Parts: sequence; structure tokens; C-alpha cells
Amino acid sequence: MGYAEYINTKSFIDFFLLNELSNNVDGYRISTRLVKDKSEKLRMGPIWDFNLAFGNANYCGGEKTNVWAYKFNERCSNDTWQVPFWWDRLLQDPAFVLKLKERWVELRSNQFSNVIISQKIEGYSEILLASNSVEENFKKWPNYLAHEVEKKQLMNWINKRLNWLDSEISSL
Repeated sequence: MGYAEYINTKSFIDFFLLNELSNNVDGYRISTRLVKDKSEKLRMGPIWDFNLAFGNANYCGGEKTNVWAYKFNERCSNDTWQVPFWWDRLLQDPAFVLKLKERWVELRSNQFSNVIISQKIEGYSEILLASNSVEENFKKWPNYLAHEVEKKQLMNWINKRLNWLDSEISSL
């Protein structure tokens, strides 16, 4: 009898990969939800709260592309909110790690591919431009960089993060 009898492993893996892709500083320790329906296994999610993700946090390594998000407390040891112990424990299990690697490869060939992520960002950008939201945003927050510069910085950050994760996940 191990953890797999009690948790929906795929939901834990997807939660892990989404928070790692984004380096979400709140993802493991604050903005986490678990769901348990009657007669079902414990699931992670729904996923939410990414305002301090994708390099948008300038503390405790939140801006970096080359750190594990789940190891937040190692970088920020005085933080009150602790990352749950189970992430380290799950990553000690070869069966979990194998499934995690397989899921990463699957996502990288599809939803997490550089091309698809770039297309999503371009599509969202077009919606924001067409709705005049970009202009309104920069009126309210004039210290921000121009939209195209911000978009380019985001894509550069994501591409660096994906490259780092490719290397790190394959060596788990």
C-alpha cells in the first residue's frame, strides 16, 4: 500500500509541471487546492493564481529560469509558508519520476512546445490589442515597457525555462 492507491498521480504530475513551467512562487505553498470526491482518489487542482509566475516575481528566485519552483523554501528559508513535504517524497519514487518524464515528453511535443506556446501568446496579444486593453493598461501603468517588448521578454523567459526544464527533468 503506497501513495498511488490514494492519489490521482496524473493530477499531481500535471500540477507539478504547470508550476515548474511557470516558476510560480505561490504554486506549491500558497495557491494550492486539493480535491477529493467521494469514492475517488485525491487530486491536485484546480490550478490557479499565476500573477507571480513566468518571471514576474523579483524575490527568492521568482525571476529565474534555472531553479526548481518546488524548492522555493531552500531559496527563501525565512518564508512562513512551506512547500509540502510530499513533493520531495514523490520525486524519490522511480515510478513517479518515470511518469513525470513521460508526461513532460508528451506535453513538450504538443501543448508545451515552443511553437504552440508562442502561438498562444500571439493570439492573446491580438485579442488584447483589438480590445484596446493594451492601451488602457499602459495608461494606468505607464512605467511598464511597451507591449511588444514585454511580449518578447516573456517569450525569451519561457524559452529559457523550457530549455532548462528539458535538461533537468531528463536527469531526474
